[in-house]
Amino acid sequence: MVNDYNIEFAHIYADKEFGKEQEKSIEILKKITEDLTSRDKTFVTCILIDEFSPKEKTLDEDEFLGEIIERGAKIGFIYYESNLQDNAKKLIKLIDKSRLKVEKFSGKDVIILDSKIGLTDKEGKPTCSLLIATWILGRLGVHKLDLKDSTRKLFEAKKVITILPEKYKTSEAKALEIIKATKFKDQVKNIHYKFF
Repeated sequence: MVNDYNIEFAHIYADKEFGKEQEKSIEILKKITEDLTSRDKTFVTCILIDEFSPKEKTLDEDEFLGEIIERGAKIGFIYYESNLQDNAKKLIKLIDKSRLKVEKFSGKDVIILDSKIGLTDKEGKPTCSLLIATWILGRLGVHKLDLKDSTRKLFEAKKVITILPEKYKTSEAKALEIIKATKFKDQVKNIHYKFF
């Protein structure tokens, strides 16, 4: 059975440590899960650790997870952003070619959607927005993330809620535009945010 909701909280970069953003995220998570429980909705929680973008990895994961547990939040799944790369490249292939453009930056090819949203960088790596779109679709069960088969059903959900600071709004909006450019555009109605 698929969950009603998959809720992401406490997003963190691998070169940071637990802080006020994660603390606020946990406060919001608790309110959301209380509401869902009162309405008999099923849910799973997850944390995305971005160890793809940072050059240095200084996050002490045990300490980070300890801080979350200490504040009474339940962690269902932890996923690493670098594991999204293969699915991100597959997602590009699902976009109508007429909407894609290849431009040169410093002599390297960069793929752009509708002349405004970068899908790859000059190293050919997926951009943040493309990885976010891939992550969201994985949480919705549209494509299979690298999870054990026995846990996949526990992870996937009919709807997703993402709890993030306002500073991520632009990247998330681009991710939604990417999703709208695929055959999964009808999933956008199942994607919800709690920005703070």
